[in-house]
Formats: sequence, C-alpha cells, structure tokens
Amino acid sequence: TDTLGIHVGALLRLISTYTHLLRGAAADAAAEDGALGATSSAAAELLPSSLHALDAAAAAVPQNADVWTERAAALHDLKRYDEALASYERGLALNPQSARAWSGKSGVLRALRRYADALVAYDRLEALSPKADLATDRAFCLFKLRRFDEALGAYETALQQTPDSAELWHDRAVTLTA
Repeated sequence: TDTLGIHVGALLRLISTYTHLLRGAAADAAAEDGALGATSSAAAELLPSSLHALDAAAAAVPQNADVWTERAAALHDLKRYDEALASYERGLALNPQSARAWSGKSGVLRALRRYADALVAYDRLEALSPKADLATDRAFCLFKLRRFDEALGAYETALQQTPDSAELWHDRAVTLTA
C-alpha cells in the first residue's frame, strides 16, 4: 500500500500536469482565435481522458483526498458542475483543510449560482489561507444576493488591492446604483 500511495501520487502529478497543459493550450488557442475564454476543440477532446484516468485513480484509492480534488477540477473544466461539487465534497470529507478543494468548491458553487453557499466556502478558504485574494469573488456573490452595502465594502477592499482595475471600478459603480 505504501508503494500504491507513491504510484498514486505520481499519477496525480502526471494528470495534474497534463490537465494544466490542456488549460494552457486552450487559453493559447483562444487567444490566437481572438475568442478569449473559449476552449480549443483539441483540448476539450483531451479533457475526458484526464477524467478517465482520475476515475481509475479514485477507484484504486478512494481514501485519497487529492484524487477527488483533481477529479473535481477536471469535471469543473468540463462544466459538469454537479458532479464536480460532489467530488469536491468527497475530497473535503477526507481532508477538510484543503485550501485548493475549498477554492474549487467555491468556484463551482458560483457557477451553479449558489452564491450564499459560495460565501460560506470563501469564508472557510480565507480561514485556511488568510492571504487569499477573495474580495472580488465575495463582492460578486454579495451583489448577486442583493446585499449591496456589503458588496460595496468588498469592492472597496478589492480596489485597495488592485486600484487600477477598470472592471472593479465599473462593478463598484454598478453596485452604487443598485
């Protein structure tokens, strides 16, 4: 089992590297096509093979929190948000101190428009990683929940961190008029 753990760790590093390369290839292709945010069809076709390898790893070592977190990230990339959320929750049940899993879970909850739940995940992430820059994400969720005064405060905090962000100034102005 010690050997299995070493092999699973190596497999996870390989899959993680592969998935990150796919994300980079997708971003490069989108930039070349002039369609920022788009995923190249070649990269999108390769993501399921990454998920397949992660499914095999999860079957081999279901008690490994990192496997579930990597699986969740792949599902998130495939926009399979409900499944991604379930995998993040499985990983967090095994390792509730994983800042990476809390970060991913908060992103999935935003994608699912579960803003109140995303705020709870941001709070947990901030407790684990105090230097995390969450003010913009928090402001977005608060705005969506129509908690405008709190959103404005979060935008003010974000602007202290990134005062040259035109997008943040715009979002702050929209919040002021809400």
